[in-house]
Amino acid sequence: MTEINRLFSKNDCFSYESDYEFNGIIQRYKEIFGPLAKVPSEYEQDGVLGFNDDFELVVVTNPSSYYSTLEFYSRYETFLKEKIREFPLVQVPEKNPMYETCSINGIDFLSRDLWELAEDEQVFDMPLAGICIDCEPWRNSLTNLSDFMFHMKRIESASLDYPIILSPDGIIIDGYHRICKAIMKGLETIKAVRLSVMPESLQTQAKE
Repeated sequence: MTEINRLFSKNDCFSYESDYEFNGIIQRYKEIFGPLAKVPSEYEQDGVLGFNDDFELVVVTNPSSYYSTLEFYSRYETFLKEKIREFPLVQVPEKNPMYETCSINGIDFLSRDLWELAEDEQVFDMPLAGICIDCEPWRNSLTNLSDFMFHMKRIESASLDYPIILSPDGIIIDGYHRICKAIMKGLETIKAVRLSVMPESLQTQAKE
């Protein structure tokens, strides 16, 4: 009862000019009031709907004043917006990119070490047509919906101002989110660098 009191008063009436508008008001009233809704069962031509003392929706005869059907819909939209705010937002997981790694043949490297080496390499335009899209760059970190949303968010926020990084052998070792973004934007090329040497692996750093 509290929800509908915030939107309507017992003096509110709403006109309708067709069975479509009549049924529209009835349906939205039911969605607000739930299983306790009590409504007129039969449509009456070009009438007015209003609330009685028990907040039942009834056909009103000879109303002194009334609103349009659009006004009822407008208040219904207010109801929906208020209801939506009652639910918590689902948070997409975050990860610190400074601690991300890439792996080549079972050997792991810190992404930030790759970025540092890439700063000294020449940037060139790499054709996207030559990139295999049958690979699985995130096979170990794409196991559920949460992982999927994380990668989608990374693709959306990826900046194409930064080049993707290739190993000395030409293997893509950083930048698949940027590649996805570039392909979906319909681009033909993407900025890239090819490292001359690889940084120390995490396995080597652990031994030291």
